[in-house]
Amino acid sequence: WMQELHAKFGDMFEVYLGPNRAVALCRSDLVEKLMNSSTTNTFRLRTPINDGCKTLGVMDKGIIFNYIYDDWNYIRRFYSKILMTPQSRQKIIEFSQTSFAEIEKYWKEIDEPIVDLTEWIKRFALENIMCLATNMRVNSIANYYNSLKPNSQSPFTEQLIGGVLMFVHALHFYSLAPTFWRNKPGQNKAISNMLFGAKKSLDSLLLEMVKKRRDQIENSDVEEELSQDFLTQLLTINTKRDVSKGISDEKHKSPMSDEEIKAIITEIFTGGVFTTSNNMLYMIYYVAKYPEVQQKVVQEIESILGKDLNKEITLKDIDNLKYCEAVINEVNLRASDKHQTIGSYTFAPNTQFLINQQAIHLHPKDWEDPDKFKPERFLDGETINKNAFSMFGGGTRICP
Repeated sequence: WMQELHAKFGDMFEVYLGPNRAVALCRSDLVEKLMNSSTTNTFRLRTPINDGCKTLGVMDKGIIFNYIYDDWNYIRRFYSKILMTPQSRQKIIEFSQTSFAEIEKYWKEIDEPIVDLTEWIKRFALENIMCLATNMRVNSIANYYNSLKPNSQSPFTEQLIGGVLMFVHALHFYSLAPTFWRNKPGQNKAISNMLFGAKKSLDSLLLEMVKKRRDQIENSDVEEELSQDFLTQLLTINTKRDVSKGISDEKHKSPMSDEEIKAIITEIFTGGVFTTSNNMLYMIYYVAKYPEVQQKVVQEIESILGKDLNKEITLKDIDNLKYCEAVINEVNLRASDKHQTIGSYTFAPNTQFLINQQAIHLHPKDWEDPDKFKPERFLDGETINKNAFSMFGGGTRICP
C-alpha cells in the first residue's frame, strides 16, 4: 500500500493512520532531521500523545512510546550499557548455538521433508530474548515440538507467546482506532475488551515473573553473585547490589517498581520476538532464492568456522563474517515538538512523520539496481549515502 502511494504521489505525501495525520517521507535527504541522533533533536516523540496508547498504559513507561524524555533517556542508557557489553553478546551467541542445535535435533526426530520455519524461528527468537532478559529458559522450542508429537507442554510458554502476539494486536488496534469507534457497542466494543483483557493477562503473567525474581534476590545471601541478566539488573538498580554503575542521575535515584520493570520487560518481548523472527525468515528466503549468494555464504562460514557444525562460535568469528553481514543488511513513526521545515514545507508541532524505510531502501537516487538482491553493495569500497540505509531506525529513538 505504501509503495503504491509512493509511486502515485512521490517522495512526500500525507496519510491517515486511523484518526491521526502522518506525513510519509520516502527519500534519504528528507529524513535528515529525524535521523539526527543529537540530544537536541526535537523529533523526540515516536508518536504524538495517543488516547489509545494512554488507555493501554504505555505512554509514560518503557522506551517505545514514552513521551517523558528524562525517563525515556534513563531507561535507554540502561539498555545501551547492559545489552551492548561483550559478555551479553557472547552469551547470546552461545545460547543461539544451543537453541539451534535443539531445533536440528527435533527436525531429525520429526523426519518430515517440509517444516514450518515460521513457528520454529519464532520460538528460537523467544528463547534467545528470554535468555538475555531473564537468564531463564521457557522451553518454547520443545513446546512446539511437543505440539507436533504430543508429550507435555508448558502452559506458561504458550501463554507468553500468545500474550505477546495479542499485545502487539492491541497496540495496533488502540493506537489506530478512534476512541468512539473502539467503544461503539457491539463487535467493536467486544474486540476492544478482548484485546484489553489479553493485555491485562500478559501483565499478570510478567508481573508474577518479576515478583518471583525479586523474592529470589531478596532471599539470597548478600555475598552471592547475582546473574547479570537484564531483569536482575533492573531489579537491583539503585540498591546495595547494583552493578549497573553510572546510569542513575539526579532524577532517578530510587529502585524501580515492579510495574516499571514489567513494562520494560513487556517491551523487550513485544519489540523483539516478531521483528527478530521476521528478519531471520526473510534472510532464509532470500539466501534460498539466490543460489549464488547461498554459495558465498557457505564458503565464508566454512572459511571462518570450518566444517565442524559443533564448533563453538566466538565474537571474533561473528565479526569476521563480512559477507554474511552484507546479506543481513541487504535483506533489511516519529513526531517533532516544534515547527519544522522539511522539503520546503513547514509543519506544525506534533505532526507525525512516517519514515517509509522500504521506499528509501529501494530509491534509485541512492542505490544502483535497487530491485536486485546484491549483498556486495555492503562490502568494503562501496559508498552508501547518508540515511539511505538504516536497519534499526535512527535519531534519538533508534532501536537499542
